[in-house]
Amino acid sequence: MGEAKKGLLLTTAPTSIASLYTSFTLNDNDNSTLHKLSIVLHTICGESAPPDMHALRILIFNAGGVDNPTFLPIFSQLYNQHRPHFALATETRLAGTQAQNRRLSLEFPESSILDSIGYFGGLWLLSKLDIFTCQLMSRTNMSLSTQVKNRQLDLHQCFNN
Repeated sequence: MGEAKKGLLLTTAPTSIASLYTSFTLNDNDNSTLHKLSIVLHTICGESAPPDMHALRILIFNAGGVDNPTFLPIFSQLYNQHRPHFALATETRLAGTQAQNRRLSLEFPESSILDSIGYFGGLWLLSKLDIFTCQLMSRTNMSLSTQVKNRQLDLHQCFNN
């Protein structure tokens, strides 16, 4: 996406549990950043699908710097249009207290942040908690691993059937 402020809505098949892996790498040769997102949908309860399965909706947005004055209006428009469960903002280009304060100005109750490295990279995984919960499983300075679960999931149902 380069410098373009573009958004992409990713919608998965219905699921109750998923794993999200996201990372970025820096290419010193051409001063670029590559962001990756992998999603693994987990099968539970054997063959029968529990009634509480929902498709995950993830808004992926190339922020091009969250301090840019166009970030908030474009991000808000995309959020209101698509109502995602999660938002992944790439190229935040902000770190530390500044990143935290800017992130807190958004209406997402939960987040995991990877600080930028200099003027490159940075990533925010923002979560709404209405349908899914998101638990951070591991983190490095350039990657996040999370587990997503449906709030209504009752694993006891799987074992009592």
